[in-house]
Order: sequence, then C-alpha cells, then structure tokens
Amino acid sequence: VPAEFIRSWKAWVIRPGETSRPEFIDSSQFLCEHGQLVLDPNCPSDLDSSVAIVKQSDWDILEGL
Repeated sequence: VPAEFIRSWKAWVIRPGETSRPEFIDSSQFLCEHGQLVLDPNCPSDLDSSVAIVKQSDWDILEGL
C-alpha cells in the first residue's frame, strides 16, 4: 500500500479528533495497465519510502473498511 496512507492512518489512530480518517487506499501506482504489480516485494531495490508492506490479516481488515 502507499506509505502515505499508513502515515495518515497512524496519525488518525493517535489523534482521531484532530486528524481526518483516510477514506480510501489508492494502490494504482503499483500496478501496470494489466493490473499486475510493477514492483517485486521480495526485491529490496524495488521498495522505497513510497511503499508499505502490510500483513494479509491487516489488509483484510482495511479492505473491509
């Protein structure tokens, strides 16, 4: 997921009255026109500060929201 989403989510969890809850996750920057990943999560050089890896269980919860 975009690292910016994670930063926004954490800020909202810490201060829900002061920060607005992120409304959606836009991971389109990580997908090609065919809907496939354009990065390899197992390759350290593909991961930078714009990417955050989340556990499947966390993704399931976020997806449900």
